[in-house]
Amino acid sequence: MKKRFLLCLLSICFVMLASGISYAELVWEIKAPMPTPRQGAFTGVAGGMLYVLGGNTGAGPALDVVESYDPLTDTWQIENPLPLKLTDGASASKGDKIFIFGGIKDGGGFVDWAWAYDTLTGETEILEPMPTARGGASAVTVGPNIYVIGGSVGGGVRSSDVEIYNINHGTWSIGPDMPTARMALACERHGRKIYAIAGFSNVPLGTIEVLNTTAGEWSTLPSLCAVRGVLASVAIGPDIYLIGGNDTSVPLLDLVEVYNTRKGTCTLETSIHEAKDNLGAEVIDGVIYVVGGDPGVGPVTPSTMLEAGIAADE
Repeated sequence: MKKRFLLCLLSICFVMLASGISYAELVWEIKAPMPTPRQGAFTGVAGGMLYVLGGNTGAGPALDVVESYDPLTDTWQIENPLPLKLTDGASASKGDKIFIFGGIKDGGGFVDWAWAYDTLTGETEILEPMPTARGGASAVTVGPNIYVIGGSVGGGVRSSDVEIYNINHGTWSIGPDMPTARMALACERHGRKIYAIAGFSNVPLGTIEVLNTTAGEWSTLPSLCAVRGVLASVAIGPDIYLIGGNDTSVPLLDLVEVYNTRKGTCTLETSIHEAKDNLGAEVIDGVIYVVGGDPGVGPVTPSTMLEAGIAADE
C-alpha cells in the first residue's frame, strides 16, 4: 500500500514537472522606486534590463522620459528620451529593441506612429506607420512579427483590428479581426497562439479569445477570470498573469490571477502591494516586475512603485 502511494505521488510530480505547471505562490518584494511617477507608460526588456518609456503624469502632460532598471543592482538609470511625448499605446520587445505602436500624443489625439527604440544606442528609429491610428492596444511578438490588437480609435469607438508588423521587412499586413472589439486588454502568447483577455468595450470585460497565428483564426474560450480592463499582464510558460486594473468600482484592483492556457483555468495569486490600473509589467529571468500606474480615481500622482513577484519556493 505504501509503495503504491509513493508511486502515485511520484506520478503526480512527474506530470506537474512535464507540464511546466507551478503552484508556488508569489512573494511580492518592493524594489527601488522608479525616478519618474507615471502611468500609461510603454515597457520592455532588453539585455536583462527593464525599460520604461513615455507615459503620462495623470492630470499633467505626456512624457518622453526613458528610464532603465537593473535587477542585479536594484538601481535606475536615465536613458535617451523618446523623440516625442507619447502615452497609452502598445509595446513589445525583440532583441535589443523595444517597439512602440500608437498611443496618445501630448496635447491629445490618437496617432499611427510606430517606433523602434534601440537600447544599445538610445536612438529611436521611425518605422512605417500603423494602418490605423489608435491607443489602448496590446502588442505581442510571435517570431519576426508583432501583432497589434484592439484599442480605441476615438469617439468611444473600440477597435477589433489586428495589424501585423514584420520586423525583417518593415511592412504591415492585416490580420483577422478580433471577435470582440475592446481596448485596454491583456494580450500574451503561448506557442503560436495569442490570448486576448479582459479589457473595455463600453463596460469592463472578462472575455477570453485566442488567435491561432498559424491558421489565422480566432476562437472564444470560457470567461473564467475577473471582469476588468487597464490591467497589466505577463506570460511565463503556459501561465498568463493578470495584474491590477479597473472594474469601474472603487478602489482600483490589486488582484492577481493566473490563467493556465493548457488547463483552461483561472486561479488567484498573491495580490500586489498597491491597487492600481494603467500599470506596466515585464518578466526578467522568471521574475515578474510590476511598475508605475494610477493608484487612485481622480487627479492623483501616478505611482513610482516597482515590485518583483518571486515564486515562494525559489
